[in-house]
Amino acid sequence: FIFYIYYKKTFMMEEYSIQKEHLATFFLDTILKGHTSQVTLLLLFDDNTLVSGSNDNIIKIWDLNKDECIATLKGHIGPINDIIKLDSKENIIVSCSHDSSIRFWDLKSFSLSYSIQHAHGAQIYAICEIKNKNILLSCSVDTTIKAFNINTHQPLFILKSPYVNSALICISQIIFI
Repeated sequence: FIFYIYYKKTFMMEEYSIQKEHLATFFLDTILKGHTSQVTLLLLFDDNTLVSGSNDNIIKIWDLNKDECIATLKGHIGPINDIIKLDSKENIIVSCSHDSSIRFWDLKSFSLSYSIQHAHGAQIYAICEIKNKNILLSCSVDTTIKAFNINTHQPLFILKSPYVNSALICISQIIFI
């Protein structure tokens, strides 16, 4: 599968009855090839590094200066649902998957740092970091939100809801608090 990177170009347009306006148009800049299934998410790690997750169960790290894949992270056995960059840990990203695991990856060595197997009883759809608290939240189809200590990876607490979508809605609200 292919995904595209677009860049924004601003230009001036003048017509008889229209004043000069700034119009934003997107032009195809680069095609990055590498995943074997649908790309489900992108994370801009820094100015030069893009992280992609896919339904092929793989995370790829892309060098945007060279327009090439510089690492492939394997370990999940289900589609990748979310990837975040930890503010509290340099060079660490965290991923979650349909396989109900949460994985911590070191982007300096391109290796798995730690894995929380069976973090939930079903697919994990979203994760977020509570900044300055060393807490990672995850939500799942099993209707729970779980909190983990980022340093020890130990569970801290579980919130349970009788409604399937409420955990996902709750974590999306927490992210914006």
